[in-house]
Amino acid sequence: MKTDLPIKTGNYSKIKLVVSDLHLGAGLFSTSGEKNNLENFVFDSEFQYFLEYFSNKKFGNDYSVELILNGDILDFLNITYKNYYFSFISETIALWKLKTIIKGHPVFFNALKKFIAKRNKTITYVIGNHDTDLFFPKVQEHLR
Repeated sequence: MKTDLPIKTGNYSKIKLVVSDLHLGAGLFSTSGEKNNLENFVFDSEFQYFLEYFSNKKFGNDYSVELILNGDILDFLNITYKNYYFSFISETIALWKLKTIIKGHPVFFNALKKFIAKRNKTITYVIGNHDTDLFFPKVQEHLR
């Protein structure tokens, strides 16, 4: 069955963008400048362009665009807490790890912030097995 984009729903169109398994870690380089070999995501600028494309011009204010972050967007499993891997997680550790991921990917998170600030743009986050740290309320609040 073929469906043409965009889907008409009244006076505007609704588009759903689904991405998954990005596995954002602590960034390509540590604060001391060392290469982070555990980083899997190196497409921050491309992701920014992707969101800008669906926010401007053709898809401007007349289109409802929902970005669905469909699991394993953040890779909490590959983030050490003060150079240690723990078999348990606390809200404090999870929050620290989230801040580390955000610091390692400022372009990505700024793109999300700009996208969600625009009219008719929404984000839905589905938690996957690599980002279960998002179950903690303070971690969710910080991400919002």
